[in-house]
Parts: sequence; C-alpha cells; structure tokens
Amino acid sequence: MFDRWKCEWDRTWAHRVFRKHHTQLNSLYWAHLSAANHLLKVAKAYPETALAAEVFPIPADDKGRKNNRLGQWSQDYKEFINWVRLNVAVSLSGYLEVYLQSAATLALESDPGTLLGAPRAIDGATLLKTKDKYSYSDYATSVVKGTWHSRLHTYKGYFGGLPAVVESSISELEQLRELRNGVAHVFGRELGDYKSRINFELKPLQRLSNERLKKWLEVAANVALAIDDHLREAHIGAYEVINYYHSWNRRPYSGPLRKEAAFKKHLNSVVGSRLSTVHFRELISYYESL
Repeated sequence: MFDRWKCEWDRTWAHRVFRKHHTQLNSLYWAHLSAANHLLKVAKAYPETALAAEVFPIPADDKGRKNNRLGQWSQDYKEFINWVRLNVAVSLSGYLEVYLQSAATLALESDPGTLLGAPRAIDGATLLKTKDKYSYSDYATSVVKGTWHSRLHTYKGYFGGLPAVVESSISELEQLRELRNGVAHVFGRELGDYKSRINFELKPLQRLSNERLKKWLEVAANVALAIDDHLREAHIGAYEVINYYHSWNRRPYSGPLRKEAAFKKHLNSVVGSRLSTVHFRELISYYESL
C-alpha cells in the first residue's frame, strides 16, 4: 500500500549516489596505495645513488625531464603519496557536501512546513505539482556553507534535531573542512601560510596520514548514513519517487501498458523496484488527487 511518508527503498536515491562516489574513491585510492607501496619496496633494493630512470624507465617522449638519483626520487614519491591523500580528502569533502545539499533540498521540498516548526503540515508534492519552479536548494546551501558548527546549527533549525553520530563527529568534520580549504586554495598549505607579502621559501605541505584519512572516510560514511536515516524517515518519505513521477508524467504517455505498469517498468530500468503495480497505481492516484 502506498504511504506518502514512507520511503520504500532502504536509502534515498541521493544516498545511493553518495555511496557510489564513496566506493569509487576507495577503489581508486587503495589501488594507488598498493602500487605505491610496491614501488617503494622495489626502490629499496637499489643504492640511493642509482639513477631513478635506470630502475623506473622514463618514456621516450619524456627523456628531457629531470632524472634524480633514487634517494631523491624516493623522497619526492613519498611527498606525492601524501599529496594524493590530501586530494582524496578534498574529493571526500566535496561529495559529502553534494549529498548533504541534495538530502536537505529533498527534505525541505518534501516537507516545507518544517521551516515553520510544523513538519508534515504541508505536503510539498502539492507545491511541486502546482508551481512551475519549485525548489528549496537555496535554503539547503546553508547546510554546506561556513564552519561545520554553523552548518549543523542551521540543520537543527530546519529539522528540529541532529543525529547523535553527526553531533559527535563535528570536530573531525571541521578538521576535514579546514584541510580541504588549505589544499584547494593554497596548494596544500595552511590557509595563513602566505599572508605575508614577502615570501622567499615554500611553506611545507600539510601532512595527512593514512590512518587519519581512513578515519575521515569512516566518519563521512557514518554521517551520511545517519542523516539519510533521519531525513528519509522524518521528512522525505516517498517524495523522491513522486518527484520522479511528476517529471515522467509531463511527457504524455500513450503506450500499450497502463500508466502504472509503464511507470513501474521505466523506474525498474533506472533504479530498480521490488514494488507492485498496485503500489504505483496508488501513488499515481495520490499524485492526481493533489
């Protein structure tokens, strides 16, 4: 039976995208790290004075590039491994924010009454259906701007509370945000390193250990999961599939299948569905009654 305030999937579709990003980043990083560890092990078998190009041949087109001794090459490569970790953190911060804005937008559009302290007093699907342009994305931007303290203060103001897992992760999230800004804006240095107008030397790169990066990967996954549970159950419900039907229904359908069967078939091809045709018939009836 269709229930407007129940999501029939175990996760929002927005969280599915987060999970795909998270899986991809992990796959890329661990593939890199296993290769990096192997290369450093190979290098140790040769004297530090050997030319790096004799151990790791340089492509013919790049012969003119600097060819360091193996000792210097190893130092540079370890710096590069750290640089990769820094940029993994930047990517992690980025797609976590993409998810948070998407989830907050869904929740506010689904349940706009929550902004007035009256959750579920207004079904946002009605506004979706009657307004040409319906969006709360500008409001949701406040959840991903500024410090994590200010972001989550806004989140609590919108949604009346904050999952305990997220509350306990604020310090780690803020450290991730600060490092991300340093990497993105000052080439991996601390934000204040280049305030002086007179600089003669490079400032050292920020350091990020493998253990700290693993911690942040875990924190991000747990935070996204907790927020998805909160918003999906309290505010989003079936809004994603209603929104999707709203877009699909704008293209007049006149095929051989009944509309509910056609929509089910289409949705199966996009996200998969274990729901019955009756469920979609009730969803369509609900939408048309708004």
